[in-house]
Amino acid sequence: MSDIRSKWDNLSLPPDLFLELTQLGDFSSDVVWLHFLAVACGAMSNGLTDTMKVICEILTKDSEGGAARIPFRDFKEVYTFLARIDGDIPQERVDATLQHLGYLKELQEGMIQPKNFLSADCPKLS
Repeated sequence: MSDIRSKWDNLSLPPDLFLELTQLGDFSSDVVWLHFLAVACGAMSNGLTDTMKVICEILTKDSEGGAARIPFRDFKEVYTFLARIDGDIPQERVDATLQHLGYLKELQEGMIQPKNFLSADCPKLS
């Protein structure tokens, strides 16, 4: 946590926002960077679907304006973490979404992109 706090302070970001994010994520001394990033994106986004789209755009190795693909394992980790801290998303919905996207990742070399979870065929993320 101290590494993230140090970087936060070096960027002169608001200390109260850092505290708010750590409370939202229920972070202790050991923080998974991807989880902190997810909570920060969630604080600036309009809902879980928008947050996941932003996460894809940040983590992708595709060029700007491209498909914004990320490894399914990263998507799954962030999505399940955010769904858990949200508390209002039924586990059945999370499971159905991951099952659907898990099928698609097999067709896309292990990658997921926003168009996959924005598709009408995909169960809603939240």
